[in-house]
Amino acid sequence: MRPEGTLAVIACDDGSEYSVKSCVNASLLEVNAQLQSKPNLLIEMPATQGYLALCQPLPSEKDPAAQLTSLEEYRQLRFPS
Repeated sequence: MRPEGTLAVIACDDGSEYSVKSCVNASLLEVNAQLQSKPNLLIEMPATQGYLALCQPLPSEKDPAAQLTSLEEYRQLRFPS
């Protein structure tokens, strides 16, 4: 996964869709299959059973903290113009 890549697209009952960016260089380990049959877990249990995916950051020669998405970069990814 790349920081600018889309991890998931969440489709709502009202027809709206939201793209969730990965925001990290990582390997995708697992996708939460429960969300297919129980999408409300995203709202009802976001910190436990409502996760989207498990990711493992890729090893790097750089300082891991330096690779984090800045607040401004996050805002640009989250709210594109």
